[in-house]
Amino acid sequence: MDRLTSMAVFSRVLELRSFSGAARELDISQATVSKHVQTLEEWLGIHLLTRTTRRVMPTQDGEGFYARCQRILSEMSDIRSTTGISVLTGNVRIACPGGIPSNFIGGALGRLLAAHPGLSVETVVTNAGFDLATGGYDAVISMASAPPAGMLIQRLTAVPLVLCAAPEYLARRGRPQRPEELVAHDCISGITPEFQSWRFFASRAEGATEIAIPIKGRLTSRSAVLLRDAAVGGAGILLIPPRMAEADLVAGRLVPLLQEFPPAPLTLNAFFSPDQHLSNRLRATLDALIAHLSTI
Repeated sequence: MDRLTSMAVFSRVLELRSFSGAARELDISQATVSKHVQTLEEWLGIHLLTRTTRRVMPTQDGEGFYARCQRILSEMSDIRSTTGISVLTGNVRIACPGGIPSNFIGGALGRLLAAHPGLSVETVVTNAGFDLATGGYDAVISMASAPPAGMLIQRLTAVPLVLCAAPEYLARRGRPQRPEELVAHDCISGITPEFQSWRFFASRAEGATEIAIPIKGRLTSRSAVLLRDAAVGGAGILLIPPRMAEADLVAGRLVPLLQEFPPAPLTLNAFFSPDQHLSNRLRATLDALIAHLSTI
């Protein structure tokens, strides 16, 4: 059997955690899928996968071999593209935190997948931390401004923000007139370092001085939806992308604050390993995200 094909089949089994799922997707028999994996195991002299009654899991050797397969298959895809074949194939696995609005990511993928029928994208949305090395991700989308050690960064967009609170909260605690007054308020926010202080421009003028205000509050969460709902309920002052609070702002359930001091936008970045060599399929995925996010 062709070993590159076997590597691609093994990778899909591991990604789907299913021999039958890989068989259906690749339009081959389950016996053929098993034969590809068995051939690799015999060639390498190691066990790659273990089966339970419910799912397939990689062995420690299997996880390491999967990472090497991804690099090899990615390089082969790049070779094909440089010889004039522009159709992308393979799988891109991306992680993103639950605090990022789904339309930021999902809206970008439709055209990309329609243009490349051989390409698949798996997005893992979770509020847990991400580890590129052990998670098998091609890229991690993050609101952090600096990549983890050894990772590369691609800026995707600058996300505008609006400061707001429920009328109930403002009636109870008063309306701040300047950013510095936020230190005396309940500010509800994310729990990652970039949310421990809020940044504002001193005026609307281009190049205006930026000021950072340390904030505190009794509610933190990785879920922007939870924070928005809590703000509507009167829990405190919230800094959020306006698209996520649009309906509440229009309905008056939330009221914009400090409009003369615009919040500094939040940068959305993608982090990836240098081992990826920014493969064509990852490059195309990031380009699709950048193009879509520029319209939001």
